[in-house]
Amino acid sequence: MNDHLGYLHDHLEAAIESSARSRRILILLIAGSILVFVGFWNSRDASWITTHLRWAAEIEAQLKKPPVGRLSEEQVSINARADAYQIKNEADAKHFHQHLLELMAEHVMYLRIPILGLAFDINDLGTFSGLTFVVLLLWARFALWHEWNNLRLCFDESKPEDRHAVYRYLQMRQVLTIPPPLYRQEARERKLWDRLARGLFLMPAVVYSIVSIDDLKTEFTLPAASGKVAETSCEVLCLVIIFLLSASCIKLLLATSKAWREFASSVQSGEP
Repeated sequence: MNDHLGYLHDHLEAAIESSARSRRILILLIAGSILVFVGFWNSRDASWITTHLRWAAEIEAQLKKPPVGRLSEEQVSINARADAYQIKNEADAKHFHQHLLELMAEHVMYLRIPILGLAFDINDLGTFSGLTFVVLLLWARFALWHEWNNLRLCFDESKPEDRHAVYRYLQMRQVLTIPPPLYRQEARERKLWDRLARGLFLMPAVVYSIVSIDDLKTEFTLPAASGKVAETSCEVLCLVIIFLLSASCIKLLLATSKAWREFASSVQSGEP
C-alpha cells in the first residue's frame, strides 16, 4: 500500500477481508448446492444407478431361467447388456447385482457429509439441506452487508486526491465483484459477468426448489410416513426463508455495485 494511504489502512484491509469472507461463504454455498443436487439426482427413479439395478435384475432372471426358442427383441437386448457388463453366467449376474445393491445402499440411500463424516438417509435430504442453506445464506447476508458498509466507509473517508488510488487498490482485489472500469467502455460485458456472479447466490434457492417440489410430489403420491408431514412443513418453511434470504443477498449485491458505480463516477469527474 502506498504510504500516503496509510491513514486508510484499517478501512482498506477491512473492506478487502469482508470481500474475501463473502467469497468464501459463496464457495460453501456453491459446494453445498452441488452436493445436494448430486444426491437428489442419483436418488431419482430414472437415475443411472437405478437403471443399472433394473438391468442387472433382468439379466440375472434371464440367466437363471434361459428362454427357450426364438428370442424376443427384449431378450436380445438383455443379452446385449450382459455382454456389455461382461456377465457370462448366473454367478456373475448375482455378484454384479449384489454389488450394485451395496453401492445403492452405501452411496445413494445414505449420504455422507464431507469432513464431518456424518451420514443421513436420502429421505432427510430436504430437511437437512434446507437448514444448512438457511444458515449459510444468513451468514452470507451478514457478510455482504459488511462488505457493502466497509466499501462505503473507504469511499467516504478517502481524500479527494487519493480516491483514484483507493479505487484501484480495492478494484485489483475483487474476484466476483466487477467494478466499472475508469477509462474503458466495457459496460455490456461487465454487466453480463456481474449478473452471472449475482446468479451464483441463487443456486441454493434453485436446487432446494427442485428437491422440495420432488418431496411434495412424493408426499401426495405415497402413503404418509411417520413424521413426514412435519418434515414437509419444515421444508416449505425453509424454502420460503431461502428465497427471502437469497433476495436480500441479491439486493445487497446490487447496492454494492451501485456504490462502485458512484465512486467510479466520482473519480472520473474529480468531484470531492
